[in-house]
Amino acid sequence: MDVQASSDQFDSASAFAFAQAQLGAVDQVMTRLEVSPDGRILDANPRLLRVTGYDLADLRGQSHRILLPPEESRSPAYEALWEKLRNGQAWEGELHYRDSQGRDVWLRGGCCPLQDAEGRTQRILEYAIDLTEKKQATANFEGQINALSRVMGKVEFALDGTILDANPRFLETVGYQLEELKGQHHRLLVDPDYAQSADYRAFWDTLRRGEYLAGEFCRVAKDGHEVWIQGSYNPVLDLDRKPCKIVKFATDITAQVEQNRRLKQAMEEAEEAARVREELHKSLQEMSTPVTPIWDGILLLPLVGIIDSMRTADVMNKSLTKIAETRARVFVLDIAGVATVDTGVANQLIKITKATQFMGCEAIISGVSPAIARTMVELGVSVGDIRTTATLRDAFEIALKRVGSAL
Repeated sequence: MDVQASSDQFDSASAFAFAQAQLGAVDQVMTRLEVSPDGRILDANPRLLRVTGYDLADLRGQSHRILLPPEESRSPAYEALWEKLRNGQAWEGELHYRDSQGRDVWLRGGCCPLQDAEGRTQRILEYAIDLTEKKQATANFEGQINALSRVMGKVEFALDGTILDANPRFLETVGYQLEELKGQHHRLLVDPDYAQSADYRAFWDTLRRGEYLAGEFCRVAKDGHEVWIQGSYNPVLDLDRKPCKIVKFATDITAQVEQNRRLKQAMEEAEEAARVREELHKSLQEMSTPVTPIWDGILLLPLVGIIDSMRTADVMNKSLTKIAETRARVFVLDIAGVATVDTGVANQLIKITKATQFMGCEAIISGVSPAIARTMVELGVSVGDIRTTATLRDAFEIALKRVGSAL
């Protein structure tokens, strides 16, 4: 017996067995498809069958086109690919298939032509990994980002604060073109004094540590005016879970901030008016207070002193004239400065408010103290459907709601 020949046969058998084991291991983690040079499916491993939902009997002998979307199977690019494969050129990239139910399947892999000793392609072997879930997750994520970008400003920054990109909505808010911002530092968009402050340095140190920041921020537009945004600065982490850039999403709230400022100013002015009224109460008892517009659609008449029929007529004329001039929707009659309330005074007040209602203006009587309320009850005076409040502030809040604003 030839020992050397026996040894060579054993080595060949071992090598073949090892190669088969390797292919079997690859089959466990990758899809495999074997196709003839004319595009007929010869074999497929169980993993590809699971991914596509086909049985092997359904695929074997079918054209490779059965796995592709119709528009791609007829494309010039597909024909060019098969021409290269038939000529022995390998290919790698993404494969877009359709499963047996017509759903998209995405694979990443390569096609390798197997040739005989004369260099003729005998079959084409395709190995790939399934990317479908990853593709769907990416598409879902990108879809959400795109949806946010349509309604919110979006800006990307490097960790040092350099602007990398900005979407059209943010550019519209600050009045810049992208080429004017790209490559510039974020400090271009903030007040110069704040840009030099310790708070600003701490702001970026926080983001570089991977901590997000959210809230209301004051920024400066290209023309120098203040822009207020409600937004968040979100560190983006790389594969090592380290921050690699910052993404900001923001909504322009400048109009709301300005409205709140005006409301605050109006409240402060109303409170100041009440304070002055209290201080001058004694000296102004006999004077008539003018009807004052304190907000769009709201009139205030703070009454001070003694109310009689003559003064009631004067106040009523002024009130009705002012309502007609301003087209007011709410009339606040504040009686905190009225010295005493008896049946006569109560009836005079009701006359004034009833007259304003005939003008289509809702009346509110404010400044009703516990003593006044008790007196009116004891006198049997009914205010009917007229709204009353204890304080001017309460009346103002109600009035704001009536005209569609809020504190």
